[in-house]
Amino acid sequence: MSLSLELSDVKGSTSLNFLRSENDNLPLEIGTYNGENLWDDQSSPGVHYADFDNTSNWYDPKVQTQKISQFTEAVALAGAPEILALEEIESAENKTRTLELLKPELQKLGYRYFALGLQSDTNPTAVTTAIISRFPIVSNDRLDFLYSDPAATSKDSTELQGSSRDPQVATIALGTSLVRVYASHWKSKGSASLAGDSMRLAVAQLIHNDVEKSKASNPALDVIVMGDFNTDYFDNAVVQGLQSTGNETAMLNTATSKLYNLWFELPEAERCSYSFDGRRNCIDNILVSDGLFDGTGLNLIDNSFRVVGHSGLAQQKFMNGNGVPLRWQARKTKDASGKSTTQHLSQGYSDHLPLVASYIVFNPNATNPLKTAKMNRTAPSLTDLAPGAGPLDKIETCVAGSADNLSVTNLAEAANLNQKCFELTDVSLELKLNPTDTRLVFVEIAGTKLNISATDAFTVNKSWLSDALMPLAGAGKVTSILGRLGIQNGELTVFPSKPWTQIKLSPNIQCTEASHVTMQLEKIVAGDFAKFENACVSFDNQNVKIDDISAVTSAVANVGSFTGLTLPAGSDAVTLRMFKSKSASYFAAPGPYSVTGFGRLTYFSPKKKWQVSFDTFGQNSGSLKVNGAAVP
Repeated sequence: MSLSLELSDVKGSTSLNFLRSENDNLPLEIGTYNGENLWDDQSSPGVHYADFDNTSNWYDPKVQTQKISQFTEAVALAGAPEILALEEIESAENKTRTLELLKPELQKLGYRYFALGLQSDTNPTAVTTAIISRFPIVSNDRLDFLYSDPAATSKDSTELQGSSRDPQVATIALGTSLVRVYASHWKSKGSASLAGDSMRLAVAQLIHNDVEKSKASNPALDVIVMGDFNTDYFDNAVVQGLQSTGNETAMLNTATSKLYNLWFELPEAERCSYSFDGRRNCIDNILVSDGLFDGTGLNLIDNSFRVVGHSGLAQQKFMNGNGVPLRWQARKTKDASGKSTTQHLSQGYSDHLPLVASYIVFNPNATNPLKTAKMNRTAPSLTDLAPGAGPLDKIETCVAGSADNLSVTNLAEAANLNQKCFELTDVSLELKLNPTDTRLVFVEIAGTKLNISATDAFTVNKSWLSDALMPLAGAGKVTSILGRLGIQNGELTVFPSKPWTQIKLSPNIQCTEASHVTMQLEKIVAGDFAKFENACVSFDNQNVKIDDISAVTSAVANVGSFTGLTLPAGSDAVTLRMFKSKSASYFAAPGPYSVTGFGRLTYFSPKKKWQVSFDTFGQNSGSLKVNGAAVP
């Protein structure tokens, strides 16, 4: 292909354009990116999210400038695709200034055409889609979508209506060829879960029906459907509603109503662009019609689909130390009146990763062997998403003693801490509760505050954080740390991948032998438990009721409640807590047991329960006997 360079000046910014000869084929890239709530500089009462109202710092020009900078950098790291569908752009009843604010920076990347996903007057949603393009947007329309469910509660009906976003449909001219692009953002999986499933199916069917209608008018039409569907590629709304398929061979040499889902271009372990509740997700999607396999007009380049952020510089930028996307950082605070507000911290990118694929526009005048040989395609895997070692749910465990690990001497000096392994040994650091976020604890190292957190990529850590760390905040010390550094709530944080061995704790009050006992559990009046928090308490021939321990999923098991204690009405039960593995061997089956021993009395604030901890994550609690026999 012959190319020539052209210099152009766009609002004072010089950019480079490539000109092709009239007989050349045209390569280009097309993608989708949820930039996580990009709001403009004007308040829109009644339709905005609370995180962007006038009580937040969103309208600080420095915050907005940084968000636009981070967003533009993300687009650049994605390769500035020639056509890019965006999600979570403010709608504000079609009066948003968001694209206007973005234009100066995006024009530096070569974008010339901008189209907001318009919403109907009867459907004032908070956020919408947008399409940015280097090629002319010939038309920009919408598919009216207003979903209602007579069986939904009043609360759910309001939520459903607010998420009835009209899909955007744009026709883009690629030389003499046209492509019809659908950009869509479906209902999230929130409180109205069952109705939400029906709603996502309904909008998928609406889009697919329009695709079929458009193809009936123009059988050679090229169609791309993409966006944040808030449901995985193998779920019913995508498979049945959009007629999605992973059988690429079936798309060749014949007309079909199926849409090929590009997730099938990747191995199963790599199918992820988002993480929720410790599990990777494929809720961002790109699907293409049979017209992109016919050797004329726009065609998909085989195996070009990629998730930006799985490797390379984008991975260093987009991913957090806990193995999930480094989202835009915000912290909930309370103002003087006690009202919850949001502080945007001007860090991070998005909780989604961009998706991009490569295409080629065949020039009808060009000689192209692919037009006669068709595409050399292989049938991808058709199996369901399986748990595995995907980029968003596996963190390479930091190795103790590695020379590459950061330490106390260079923690505050390192230029880029994110994703670096950090290790301290033989220390005694006071464990403190984070005043800006009571869900976090921290230690202070040479004047640098370091949060210790649970990582979303390992659900077991969530229980470990609340059950082992929080109870010892202000009453224990950290003696060693090993984990990967990252950002949480805008603050430096260490994420251990195996917390029960990589973070070691030492309580300020010992409870390793009988001489450490200061009070008998049965003699503590329920209302006085707080006076003995973290104390070493004994219990003698107390009955413990064991529930179905097979249902326990956390690394620490709440194995049973003391039933022999006389507590006032309404008091929380006092429970016994230990490692899940040990509880399973100590208590082989549900039922009443008689236990004797001693352990640490702790209050687990997230669950609002008093516990006697035994041998759990460095809490150093003492001895337990079951039915008079010593526990091995």
